[in-house]
Amino acid sequence: MTRFWVLGFVDLDTRQVRILSGSDGMWSPRWSPDGRYVLALRTVSQGLWLFDFTTQQWHTLPVGVPDFPSFSHDSRFIYFLRFGREQGVFRIPLAGGKVERVVDMTDWHLTGHSGFSMTLDPTDAPLVLRGVGSNDIYALTLETK
Repeated sequence: MTRFWVLGFVDLDTRQVRILSGSDGMWSPRWSPDGRYVLALRTVSQGLWLFDFTTQQWHTLPVGVPDFPSFSHDSRFIYFLRFGREQGVFRIPLAGGKVERVVDMTDWHLTGHSGFSMTLDPTDAPLVLRGVGSNDIYALTLETK
């Protein structure tokens, strides 16, 4: 099998790379603040994949198509952005449970220079870019002195 993307760890002292087992096709990893989990997206099957270093196993989280997943500061939840009909910020507990909407952003115009983004502040409040500008065009006339 040709590996296009895999997750690996680099030992900075030895410069050796260790591939995380089962991470073929994974990308956009995030390490949990408590160090127990790695979260990644998978190219072939959509969704969030979680590697538990305690059990040495991957499992998927039932969240559909997530964008910009982030661990909560206490590693108990994963927050993510969802676009479309149910646009908003959602979260799912790592201990199991249902996805819940944290912020309803149905009528928001999300924006950004290179696309959308979301992250969490230290209190787990979502930070997003929202377009509130105008569609007006202005022309300025400069006077010389």
